[in-house]
Amino acid sequence: MLNFNKKPLVSAGLSACLAGQKILELTHIKHYANEIRNLVSASHEVYDALYLTTLHRFAEFCQAMPFSHLQFNVPYGMLKRQLTLTIAVLKIRRGKLLPKNAGTETISAEDAAWTYALFSSSLLSDIYFVQHDRKVTLHRANSDPAGIWAPISGSLYEKTCYYHMEFIEQEPVTEKGIFMAAISGRIIPPAAIRWLASYPMLYSCWWKTTLHEKIDNNSLQKIIAEAAKKSGILLYKKEEKILNDTNPFEKFTEWLVIKIKESSAQAFQVQKGLFISETFVNDFLKETDQSDRTLFLQNLTNANYLIQKENSFYHSLAPIKFENRRILNGIILNRDFLPEPLKNLPINNDFKDNIPL
Repeated sequence: MLNFNKKPLVSAGLSACLAGQKILELTHIKHYANEIRNLVSASHEVYDALYLTTLHRFAEFCQAMPFSHLQFNVPYGMLKRQLTLTIAVLKIRRGKLLPKNAGTETISAEDAAWTYALFSSSLLSDIYFVQHDRKVTLHRANSDPAGIWAPISGSLYEKTCYYHMEFIEQEPVTEKGIFMAAISGRIIPPAAIRWLASYPMLYSCWWKTTLHEKIDNNSLQKIIAEAAKKSGILLYKKEEKILNDTNPFEKFTEWLVIKIKESSAQAFQVQKGLFISETFVNDFLKETDQSDRTLFLQNLTNANYLIQKENSFYHSLAPIKFENRRILNGIILNRDFLPEPLKNLPINNDFKDNIPL
């Protein structure tokens, strides 16, 4: 007799908890790990014991979670964000002599340790934020709940277990410094910590960077900030503020609300969101002294605000009011992530979309 009351195995919405090694072997993740290996000059024995062990542990912490509701809100978004930042840091590190202003003998003796310090501190950058915005529940293979995941545990990997994550704003259970100290101890191998501690000045910089405590002339923090800017990643500071002074999308939103009210012909509602003409985008960049258009647009893409088409930021639109005599180029802001000030504007929707989105 069929048992219609029997629970299905592994219900929809649950993700398998995977071992770090298996995660790094996934097709869309493997190339990040390979690039890091190519950027690190270390023997196979040292690389496996320090770097690869760290990567495996970190992957088990991230699993397939997105980074945040705003940044890298895609499967494996947290892991991809941190690996992208780490790769950018290691590329910059190749052109630096560290410690700065030190003699040749000191630079040579500490070279490998500075590389690992940069690798590990960039990998851990901003991850304290997981305490603020999510709830993760563990489940058994029959989908029964098995408890709540505590980020301070350092790993989301349990054999034969599954998990479900949902974004929920909440007060952090653990103070940021304590949380980062605990996480670093669970992800960084003890041998690596002892190695870094043998260089007091480096260890001090590394520890302050890991705890997200800013100190003057910290080469690690400066290189991470430089790498974040080059790779289009927004760094957090304090609880929810963006390191780059102002969240560019928040600033763009405030500017758009004013401009759309002044000139509604430059913005149109489309099926997937809000079309903003290239004229508006260029005017905003000029007014805010942001000369790097690609970086600005990449920030919006990483936050899922911007829809891309065939790897291009720009779309074409033929509004009816121009009687098809003028084609507008512009960007489309994702409807799912539009803030209320933009959603509530009376925006024109008289258009013909000549090119499918």
